[in-house]
Amino acid sequence: MNEPIIILPLKPRDIPQVLEWGKREPAFMGFWSEDILHNFVEDGLSRGIYLEHREIIGFVLATYQPITHKLTWENAYVNRGYRGTDSALRAFEEVWGEAKKRGALFAESLVKAGHYSPERMLSRAGFTSQGEFLWYHKTS
Repeated sequence: MNEPIIILPLKPRDIPQVLEWGKREPAFMGFWSEDILHNFVEDGLSRGIYLEHREIIGFVLATYQPITHKLTWENAYVNRGYRGTDSALRAFEEVWGEAKKRGALFAESLVKAGHYSPERMLSRAGFTSQGEFLWYHKTS
């Protein structure tokens, strides 16, 4: 774990690994399809968290909505052996900087109540809790 961690735009070659982590992580309550992950990559906003020799160890997926000037932090994941390194926080800060260049005025994220690790990380990133909400979901 002494190897430097770097943050780069997410790469197409990393989609299979991101998909595997996403499907395996119960906190995500379902995950994006491969096609949607390609959209995240093509947009250029989402970030991969890599070791110096370019092995991916995590990711931050985000979307920017220009109509509302809103950045949404969709998902973040860091391989267990590299948690506590602030790498997801660093990745989010890069995403936030890029989104502000695109016109973002605020950011939001949904966190399942009681998931304290993401709550702490979002708090450290400058998010403030706006209360608890019910999440309604509909698929086609």
